[in-house]
Amino acid sequence: MTSSLRRAVLLVAVVVLTCVAAASAAGVKPGAVKSAKYTGAVRNSPLTITVAADGKSAKASIPFAPAYCQGGGGGEVQHTKSAPISKSGAFTAKITYTVMGSTRVFATVTLKGTFLKKSFDGTAKSSFTPATSCSGQSSFLAKAK
Repeated sequence: MTSSLRRAVLLVAVVVLTCVAAASAAGVKPGAVKSAKYTGAVRNSPLTITVAADGKSAKASIPFAPAYCQGGGGGEVQHTKSAPISKSGAFTAKITYTVMGSTRVFATVTLKGTFLKKSFDGTAKSSFTPATSCSGQSSFLAKAK
């Protein structure tokens, strides 16, 4: 291994250890609060993530798919299921949307993020079919109540 490669590896190791130490010192531990309800918003759409009593799964809800275009909406029905929470606090949930009275999915919102006890730091990605110009992604923060 060349000396410049050794230095680069050593520098990366120091940075990683510094970040881990800082997170530990700040008392931030990953994981969800059991039975908690986290609330926030994505592009003015209210967001709720409800954690199960055992803290191993959660269910996300956004009544209307966040759109990144002009236009109207209405008559949306969301379909959501519980999704697992990893030991490191990572969570990914998918919500699909249909028009009232139809089974055809016109939008999907994927939520990804990490529970840090009393908060959830994540991103929401909306994908619309066939109106792909309305698709987009936003970061959000939800707090436990």
